[in-house]
Amino acid sequence: MKKERATLYNLSSIKADRDRMKGVVPEADLAISWAKTQRYALDSLVKNDVGGVLIQMSNMCGIDFIWDNLFLLKEDGLLEKAFVFAWDGSRVNWCHVPQWMLNFTVSQCSRDRLRSLGDPIPDGETFTLFRGISGNGPARRKRGLSWTGDFEKAKWFAVRFPHLAVPAVIQATIPRECVLFCCRDRQENEFVCKVNQEVKLKTVWRKEIDRLK
Repeated sequence: MKKERATLYNLSSIKADRDRMKGVVPEADLAISWAKTQRYALDSLVKNDVGGVLIQMSNMCGIDFIWDNLFLLKEDGLLEKAFVFAWDGSRVNWCHVPQWMLNFTVSQCSRDRLRSLGDPIPDGETFTLFRGISGNGPARRKRGLSWTGDFEKAKWFAVRFPHLAVPAVIQATIPRECVLFCCRDRQENEFVCKVNQEVKLKTVWRKEIDRLK
């Protein structure tokens, strides 16, 4: 990528991440840090190394950079790499990101490119997968992107944050064409899927029911 092209990218998400350190790190040091970070990010873009940009911010902020630069990344053939890198690198999850934003972002990605960047998808035309959910209303995200082939892992995700209401595990038979990519490096047997409305969901565990057993 030419430097002129790299300068079109919006780096405000990295700057906002740095600014959270105000009051902890001296202003002068923050200014020096930002200048170095900005140079490194631009150099990384020139090399088409979008991962080099994403590591300059908190791993919870990667989606902000992607959203700010969605169509530039798509035009430069970097959107899928950025999404998989940011998704796999998140230390918790993207519950703070609206579902419509995630859905729109993946709609702009090439499924073939996403799959080439993830772990191999197992053989089979359908997969029995599980998703741990909690919270009320839209926060439950029954058709969220992250699923697992491991029921116990889904149950762990459901109860991960004790303050959230009614933890549960849902099960679905998901067609292969709905699988965007797989991630196995965190031992989560994760399938990242765009689950359409035709896929039927079944609740297979709820915390309050489990207590009665």
